[in-house]
Amino acid sequence: MPTFDLHTLLREGSVSFHRRLDALPQMMRLLSPQLSIDQYLACLRGLQQAHVPLEQAVEAYLASHSQPFDFAPRRKAALIGRDIAFYSPDNAPTLRSYPASPPIIDPASLVGALYVIEGATLGGRMIAARLAKSINAGPGTGADFFNVLRRSGRSTLARTLGISQCLPHRGGGGQSAGHRLPLFPVF
Repeated sequence: MPTFDLHTLLREGSVSFHRRLDALPQMMRLLSPQLSIDQYLACLRGLQQAHVPLEQAVEAYLASHSQPFDFAPRRKAALIGRDIAFYSPDNAPTLRSYPASPPIIDPASLVGALYVIEGATLGGRMIAARLAKSINAGPGTGADFFNVLRRSGRSTLARTLGISQCLPHRGGGGQSAGHRLPLFPVF
């Protein structure tokens, strides 16, 4: 049975998506010392538009398939909702419709979705530091989403990707996981 390093495969397979994401004006504004609360809220709402349906798709897949891990601690949409509510309590997130997430149809696409969700956590370290300086946001003060890594002590990415043991190794792991990265551009 072939072996592969799933994290490396996903990271290398998503380089172009990372570059496009980093070049988005919303992401660049997050790192600006002149970030305004309105700009921050617009970014949070964009993240919410991506996370809510993606997390719902993961939950739907897990409900119909036996998987050896608990997804609940990995959910991030509620953190985004709290951050929006901190700065805009009158416009706090409500139950509403969101754009559809790319489908999660097999364990490989599940891993791709989890990579996106956990990857957002890893990128939050640098953003959290900038938010603390630009708008004085931190854990409990409007930046829970970007500070999730600091609260947990380390990312759960390695643990999440530990489910790679469940992936079918037909044709090699690269083939089974790598072509499911269409989930990444949802952001």
